[in-house]
Amino acid sequence: MNYEFPIKYFEGNLIFNKRTECWACYQILGVSYDYLSKDKKIMLLNRVTRFISNIGQEAQLLIIPVAQDVRKHQEALMDAMNRNDPLYAVSQAHAKGTLHYLEQKIKDNGATNDYNIYLIAKLERQKISGGNLEELIRKPMKAINELFDVEQRDILESDIRAYKEVAGNYCQSQTRRIRMEPADVETVQWLYRRMTRRGISNGDGKLRKNADGSAWKPASAPVLKDGEKAIRPLQTDILTLSEALINPKAHRYITCENTDGTISYQTFLSMASVPDGMIYPGGEWLLLLQDYPYATEVCIHITTIEYRESLKKISGKKQEIESQQEHVAQSARIPDELRAAASEANQLEAELRRTRDPLCKVSVTFCIASDDKDLMEAHAKFVRERYEDKQFIVERSMADQFKLFMECIPGAGRYMTDYIIPLPPRTVAGSMFAVTRLLGDNLGPYIGTTGVLDKLVFLDLARACRLNNSASAFFWGTLGGGKSFNANLLAYLNVLYAGAKVLIVDPKGDRDRWAECLPYLADQISIITLSPDDKGQGSLDPFIIYRDDIDQAAELATNILCEYFGITSKDLEYTAILAAIDQIRTAGKPCMNLLAEILANFPDEDELKPVAKNLARKIQLLRRAGMAKLLFGYGDEDGLRFTKKINILQIQNMTMPDAETPKQDYTQEERLSTVLMLPIASFCMKFAAADRNEFDIIVFDESWALNTTQMGKKLTNSLARMGRSLYASAIFIGHSVSDVDSPGLREAITYKFCFKAKTREEIVKSLQFLNLEATDENIELVMKLPNRTCLFQDLEGHVGVLRFDAIWQDIIDAFNTTPGEEKTRSDAS
Repeated sequence: MNYEFPIKYFEGNLIFNKRTECWACYQILGVSYDYLSKDKKIMLLNRVTRFISNIGQEAQLLIIPVAQDVRKHQEALMDAMNRNDPLYAVSQAHAKGTLHYLEQKIKDNGATNDYNIYLIAKLERQKISGGNLEELIRKPMKAINELFDVEQRDILESDIRAYKEVAGNYCQSQTRRIRMEPADVETVQWLYRRMTRRGISNGDGKLRKNADGSAWKPASAPVLKDGEKAIRPLQTDILTLSEALINPKAHRYITCENTDGTISYQTFLSMASVPDGMIYPGGEWLLLLQDYPYATEVCIHITTIEYRESLKKISGKKQEIESQQEHVAQSARIPDELRAAASEANQLEAELRRTRDPLCKVSVTFCIASDDKDLMEAHAKFVRERYEDKQFIVERSMADQFKLFMECIPGAGRYMTDYIIPLPPRTVAGSMFAVTRLLGDNLGPYIGTTGVLDKLVFLDLARACRLNNSASAFFWGTLGGGKSFNANLLAYLNVLYAGAKVLIVDPKGDRDRWAECLPYLADQISIITLSPDDKGQGSLDPFIIYRDDIDQAAELATNILCEYFGITSKDLEYTAILAAIDQIRTAGKPCMNLLAEILANFPDEDELKPVAKNLARKIQLLRRAGMAKLLFGYGDEDGLRFTKKINILQIQNMTMPDAETPKQDYTQEERLSTVLMLPIASFCMKFAAADRNEFDIIVFDESWALNTTQMGKKLTNSLARMGRSLYASAIFIGHSVSDVDSPGLREAITYKFCFKAKTREEIVKSLQFLNLEATDENIELVMKLPNRTCLFQDLEGHVGVLRFDAIWQDIIDAFNTTPGEEKTRSDAS
């Protein structure tokens, strides 16, 4: 039998086929599953069940493996690099070296796949009835064609607008159950372009674009039909997406011979039976494909029958089976197959009566493809055996390979009825087709691996800003787990690949060997060490930091004095500070030393004079403390300036208290050190706001110290939220999830990196922060995380175990902060 290509046109996410049907294409964004508790997995199962119950009259679910093409990925990153960047040559060399490393890794361990999930839903169309007789009279030919499903060459623009509205409402309704979004026109093009190129290495080819660079769609001509504007698709135009010769071979597979000489060998397996009594969690019969190294595409075709109608059909089937049983019983033993059919019908009826869900008529097709016929055969055998081991029946139909190929075309409808299985929505949902193990974003630089197959993970921090989200990150865990190392690595990679400018606040002085270990970056590394000598004096004076904003300077100066001396807004000292601030606003060179001088010289008639004089004396004593000199300038100091790509701010002799030490138990040096973090954080804000066209990253080591003060908490919140407006990312490094205890800050942190922890209490808090339940398995996982390995939550909310991979020994040597640790290449892998 000859078949013609069933699709005549697509626009946006709408697909029009030659059966006069309109389908809408959506991409399901996927949900995380592996680290959920049993109760949460059942809750997810119920959500997916409701999704299937409301999927509509007819739909396709496509699970498409997408090979991680590292060469294409790295070349795209290299093409996007700014040739005027001072580190352009270094970035290119790093990208090329990484490409060689990853290609060797894939050669040694095998390729891995991501899985994209698409829903193609048939949109319901209003049929002609007595209620729209006026439409029949006004447009008789259109109405008659719709009534009898006669193919129409033209598509009314009013119909396109109506279908777009229906598609939008459908998405809005279903996304409450599973997150999904309308596919763009380039994705729809890709779905058709790839059909004859399945299994070919780097075989998807480039997407077609118009001459002006805009997204391509099939050609059409404007026409008038019944007095209305319409379009007439040039139906041969869509065929040019895949100019291939398709041949069934020996009835076991088909070949697609493409014009570039490549050949795709494709075979299709059909699921003939699903075992009874599958238990969830544990029976996720499609999720298991992601545990195998072989790329397996899945097409699930679903038509639904309304609840009452489905009960009638099941009742009729039961009567037919009972009649057969009675007839057979008169002369022989009832066959086991007949008994099994009766049992299945009873179970299906009981399930539908319990849930009142529609009945799903489901066909499941597996597509195994390769550019090597023997490899395709081996993969097909592997998949079939794995399912048969779990009591599924999977058949490889000899005569229907081409029909199955056609049925996997998005929006084509059914071509096969031999392998339809009646299933309740819960069984379809139990396949967990919507689960993804994608981690990161497949857009940025390579940062490590995840999963049993060591799937490559890529991450572009700046993407969050471009999507109007915060790009802030939080690294936390016990000492020696790899927090600082991997925060450094993430910042370093964004300098090379995103052209970012980085400021690292390094209160422990862990990063003083970077220029030595990374000589090719030495010209772009600036390490400024603040010390209490004359050169550092006034560097952190609020009035010098905010030389052009007296209000910000005044607020910061007030908070520094109040925090160090324990002054509250109810104290007379607070009033004296405000009075002195009023005077300093009109000074020629405002500074902290001048503020102290004003306090010491209040007029005799001022009732605040004794209080102000006493406060001035305290400030004079404070200025004698070594590190405090950084706070007190004379108004003519240059202040801090950072112009390099990597800027490290270190402060000598800082004595940071332990994170667990109560604030009231701080020594004078510890209290001063935490107060110094306020002007440092303020400078970071100013650094990020300097150039909104350049991606900036602030790395704040020992960030918990900021949260010991009210203004510190305010600054932390501001740093975390600034990404959306300033095109910047704040990376906080702490010891405990309690370091980000304010609700506003927690909501602003997008990327979460949880390293190993020792106490159950801390692990439970960490899992809650990751929106995971504290199951015994999850607690043991966090407690036993290896060094430089973490639980990572990405922008989409997906969670997985991430093993950071620095690749190069010089980077490992530079970023290592663990004294005495043996620095070997394997440590970073």
